[in-house]
Amino acid sequence: MKYIYVVVFVVFALLLAIAFNFIKRQKYAKLVNLITTQKYDEFDNQIESGFVKFVFGPYVKDYLKLNRAIVAADAKMIDERFAEIIKHRLNTKQKQDIYMKGFNYYVSLENPAKTKEYLDLVHTLSNEQIKKEADRIYDIYILKGHKYLDELLEETADMQDMYKGVNEFLISLMYENMGEKKKAQEYRRLSEKHIELLDRKLARDHKEKTEK
Repeated sequence: MKYIYVVVFVVFALLLAIAFNFIKRQKYAKLVNLITTQKYDEFDNQIESGFVKFVFGPYVKDYLKLNRAIVAADAKMIDERFAEIIKHRLNTKQKQDIYMKGFNYYVSLENPAKTKEYLDLVHTLSNEQIKKEADRIYDIYILKGHKYLDELLEETADMQDMYKGVNEFLISLMYENMGEKKKAQEYRRLSEKHIELLDRKLARDHKEKTEK
């Protein structure tokens, strides 16, 4: 008899967990939809509800608030949300996401102080490739430098044409920083050509996948 009770309890607990996860996913999707459809007042009300606090916890709540601020292009709110979210105890994946998101955002504003702040955070990560890419972007966009030109030229020479586009765009920017407009235009054209090649490949791959 006790065995039957145990089985019933386990099955009930499993069903409850499945139902809870389903409700959680549905609520998350609804909050994201409110952001993408720019229903900010409704989002602001729902994100502060007791149900959301209970289901998601502080990090997910602040992450959604950050994305709401970014989509709304509210600069003051974005600064506040970044400042708040980096106070959380983040796991490795969360740190990588938030630090790079902050770095790229402040690069786009060409804000030297804030970009350097997030570059320093990126350098606390263990992912060497991400640190390398951030250093390049910082030098090119913020310092208006070209110290990685030879490195990128060598790296790009060994790549397939369709994957060269991003590197070639960065190379064109470095030539601009050097005042070499002709070279900058040459690599900008190559970048556009090779990015188009990659777009075509991705479109073909997607078509083949959907037709299977």
